[in-house]
Amino acid sequence: MGKKGTPHRKWSKEEKLRFIRLHLDEHISITEIERKYGVGHSLVSAWVKRYLEDGEEALEPKNGNPYAALHTSKSLSEVDRLRLII
Repeated sequence: MGKKGTPHRKWSKEEKLRFIRLHLDEHISITEIERKYGVGHSLVSAWVKRYLEDGEEALEPKNGNPYAALHTSKSLSEVDRLRLII
């Protein structure tokens, strides 16, 4: 875990793919990637798992809380509100 008070590093889809390809295509261990590039071991492991299960689209950054719109937007249609819940 990072130091208290430091912002979390945001990784782009391209950066994530670079580390995944280093591991899968060039057979570099996740520990070596962590040491060389300063990327957390558990992050790279999670990215590889998501990539193998769902492909590149699983690496898109997720910004914000998708459920926040339920409480802040009064103009959501019933269908949109139900989509957020599901």
